[in-house]
Amino acid sequence: MSLSTLMAADVDNVLLNTDEFAVTVTYSRGASSVTITAVVQASVFEVSNEFGVTRIESRDYVIKPSSLNFGSGVTVPIRGDLITEGGNVYIVTAPDGAPVYGYDNFQRLLLKVHTTMKTGS
Repeated sequence: MSLSTLMAADVDNVLLNTDEFAVTVTYSRGASSVTITAVVQASVFEVSNEFGVTRIESRDYVIKPSSLNFGSGVTVPIRGDLITEGGNVYIVTAPDGAPVYGYDNFQRLLLKVHTTMKTGS
């Protein structure tokens, strides 16, 4: 078995095991949604402006790219999508036009989706 095959098996059997590391969330885009398994992480962005540098912390969801499928094929996260975890809703976003997602490893087995908590209604 190749290292890549072993790593892919570990993603499903270990990392995305909701009994150990992961949570179940609802990923929504408009009227479409899908229930997926994700690992919660965080990222810190530093944004410069005329007043100095501001640190912004993002709540990140690490998911399998193939899990993001609303029925018309696999897609990638886009700004404004929503992730619901428990009773909290998070907006897919990143500061200063930074990408809202990135691959979490060089083999592109996982996506890291950046979010902030949605406030108001």
